[in-house]
Amino acid sequence: MVDRYWSLMAQKKFHIIYMGLHYSRCVKIERSISIILAVISTGSLAGLFITKDMQLFLGIVLAIAQIITAAKPYLPYQRRVSEIEMDLAGLNLIYMDIEKDWFFVANGELTEKEINEKCYQYNTKWLNYDNRYLQKDSLPLNEKMREIATKEMINYFNSQFNECEE
Repeated sequence: MVDRYWSLMAQKKFHIIYMGLHYSRCVKIERSISIILAVISTGSLAGLFITKDMQLFLGIVLAIAQIITAAKPYLPYQRRVSEIEMDLAGLNLIYMDIEKDWFFVANGELTEKEINEKCYQYNTKWLNYDNRYLQKDSLPLNEKMREIATKEMINYFNSQFNECEE
């Protein structure tokens, strides 16, 4: 049962790290889109006043930039940023409780039945919280992020507990 609790802890830590990587990626994409649209809009607008030769082209570019700006709230990145941010805040708190109880599990202060109940309690609490977010969207599986999250999780457990099973 101790191994089961350790596995629960590792899975939850991996999930938090993986979601954090998606969060960072979504923030970067959202910021990049905003910066590119601002540069294109401002540049096109300035170009309309500076040159008369390219007014039609710059007008089209400006119109496309405005369409993308209007559609931006419907792109998945903006919604993912806020939802992942809220989800991670709560999941980190639940994880801290899981890790706090590891001391009692590892020191043999809990029976097999109590460990099983803790695992069930934390899995239920985790799922109930996590299911509130990303209901209309899902995070795409990203193999590179999965590999990075696995390495970060192993490094975390090695630094915190001096051991980790892959």
